Amino acid sequence: MPIAFVALAGAGVAAAFGAGEPVGAGAGAFGRTAQLLALIGLFAGLVSLREPEKGEPV
Repeated sequence: MPIAFVALAGAGVAAAFGAGEPVGAGAGAFGRTAQLLALIGLFAGLVSLREPEKGEPV
């Protein structure tokens, strides 16, 4: 989970620095850096979800 948190926080920072730029500029939330960090955060969060094993507390 720390990887997901750091990646999504980085994506937020990248998006904030590019706020106000037009979509076609490829900056902010639409920039490569923000998109890559968001994908890393998404996949890290999804990988951390798992089914509890039999007998394991929920």
